[in-house]
Amino acid sequence: MSEKKISNPKGRGGFGDNPQNINRKGPPPKEKSWAGLLREAYDKVKNGDQRPKKEIIAERLINLAMEGELGAIKMIMDRVDGLPTAKVENKNENRLIIDEEVVE
Repeated sequence: MSEKKISNPKGRGGFGDNPQNINRKGPPPKEKSWAGLLREAYDKVKNGDQRPKKEIIAERLINLAMEGELGAIKMIMDRVDGLPTAKVENKNENRLIIDEEVVE
């Protein structure tokens, strides 16, 4: 009598008992991120101009800002000067307050 090797000690489940359930193609692909979708779209755009696409986009962004488009102005300011830093105040003057109840 030959002994059957069981990788699952309880003998239940697993793909050894049900090989038809194995997903041989692997897990389904994850949804693409916005950054990935934008990169793909960026690469697909046909550019009749000889300049790099990034230069053309930057020029259009600057033109929108010059026309008064607030979103374009904010984007340029954030990229050039950096985002403003947030001020954090500590009103406890470096004291650590722990409210703890000890139950025995």
